Amino acid sequence: MAIDRRSIAQEPVRLLDDEELTHYGCAATGPTVFRGPKDDETEASMIHGRITAAEAAILVRKRWTPDPRDRVRYTTVGHLRRLKFDVVHTPNSSNPDHVSVRAPRVEGPWNDDERAQLEKAFDLYGEGGA
Repeated sequence: MAIDRRSIAQEPVRLLDDEELTHYGCAATGPTVFRGPKDDETEASMIHGRITAAEAAILVRKRWTPDPRDRVRYTTVGHLRRLKFDVVHTPNSSNPDHVSVRAPRVEGPWNDDERAQLEKAFDLYGEGGA
């Protein structure tokens, strides 16, 4: 019997600049499919590696039947770092591939300028469907 590696907690790993990240979003949650952290959040969540919208929906929302409005977009660790974001592998029991993207400061929620800066990380990659 194969073991699903996503069910096993992992230790954080050092992320290399050329590694891809997946950012998941769904139009069902509102008019903006992708956005930076909510007003009370201090980091954006991404997934280590390049996965499909269907795979991301299962991982993030625990939906076995993805919504047709599920979307993903891609960037690299290095692209985010060049934009001055801190990118850290932060595995947890429900998502061992979780990555936290933090604004280049110590505390507090993100502002509109930081959200706009995050959008630049995806300029070269675009959006993908399921």
